[in-house]
Amino acid sequence: MSQPPTGPTPPQPEEPTPAAGQPGAVPPPPPGGAVPPPPGTGFPPPAAPTPPGAYPPPPGAYPPPAGAYPPPAAGYGQPLVAPQGADIGQAFSYGWTKLWQNAGAFIVASLIYVVGFAVIVGVFWTVLFAGAMATSQLNSDGTYSSTSAGFSAVGSLSSGLFILVIVLLGYLVQAGFIRGALEVTYGRPVAIGDFFKFTDFGRIVVAALVTGIIVGIGSALCYLPGIVAAFFLQFVLFFVIDKGMAVGDALKASFNLAKNNVGPAVLLLLVVYVIQAIGSALCGIGLIVALPLGYLVSAYMYRKLLNEPVAP
Repeated sequence: MSQPPTGPTPPQPEEPTPAAGQPGAVPPPPPGGAVPPPPGTGFPPPAAPTPPGAYPPPPGAYPPPAGAYPPPAAGYGQPLVAPQGADIGQAFSYGWTKLWQNAGAFIVASLIYVVGFAVIVGVFWTVLFAGAMATSQLNSDGTYSSTSAGFSAVGSLSSGLFILVIVLLGYLVQAGFIRGALEVTYGRPVAIGDFFKFTDFGRIVVAALVTGIIVGIGSALCYLPGIVAAFFLQFVLFFVIDKGMAVGDALKASFNLAKNNVGPAVLLLLVVYVIQAIGSALCGIGLIVALPLGYLVSAYMYRKLLNEPVAP
C-alpha cells in the first residue's frame, strides 16, 4: 500500500512562561554562581559571623525603649522630707492621749523625778550657803565677804561638780522617760519601775557626757552652735536605749536622722522646748505633765522617722 504523502508539521502554540512569584516559576540563577537553597526547606539564611572578641546578645534581650531609664538604686541618698505619718500634730495628739491612758505610771514617775531634783538642789544650796555664811564677815557697807580663800576655791569646785551631777541626773531622767515612752510605742504595758531601769547605764552615762559636752561647748560659742548641736543629737539616747547602739554609732545615727528629716526634726525640737518651757513656767508643777508629754511626742516622731510602725 502506498503511504499518504507526509506534509510539514503545523507549528504548536508555545505555553506562556509563568511570571516570578507564580506557581511553576523558575527562580532566577543566583549571582556569582552560588547554589540556591533547596526548595521547601523553610530555614532562614545563616546569620552574619560575629567579629572576633564580640559576644552576641542573649536570646530575648532587647534594648529598652528610648527615654526609659532604670530606677535609682535603693538607699542612694535620703529625701529631706518626713516619711509618711511623721506629722508633728499627730505626734502631739498621740502623746497627749497616751499620757492620760498611762497616767498612773507617767505622772507618778514624773512626780518622783521632780521632787527628787528639788530635794537635791535644795540640799546642795543649803549646805553651800551655810558654809559661806560660816566663813564670811559683815562689812561696813552691809555686804558679806569670805574670810577663807580655801572655802571660796572649794565652793567654786563644788558648784562645778554640782552642775555636772545635775546634768547627768537630767540625762538619766531623760533615759527613764525615753524607755517608758518607747514601751508605749511598742504597745507594751508601762510600769513605774520601767522609768528607773538602767541596764545600759554605762552607755547612757557616756552618751550623756559626750552629748552634754558638745552642746555645752556649742552654747558657750554664742548659743547658736549649741542649738545646732542639740538639734542633731536629739535622738542619741533613743538609739542607745532602743537599738542598743554604742555611743559613737548612736551619735552618727542621730545626726543622720536629723539631717535627712530637717523639717520635722526642727518642729519636734521646737514643740518639745515649748512644752517644757510652759511646764517650767507653772512654778515647776507643770513639769509633772510636760516631761512625759515631751518624750512621748519625741518617741512617736523617732519611730515614724525610721519608718517603723507605732502601736495605736
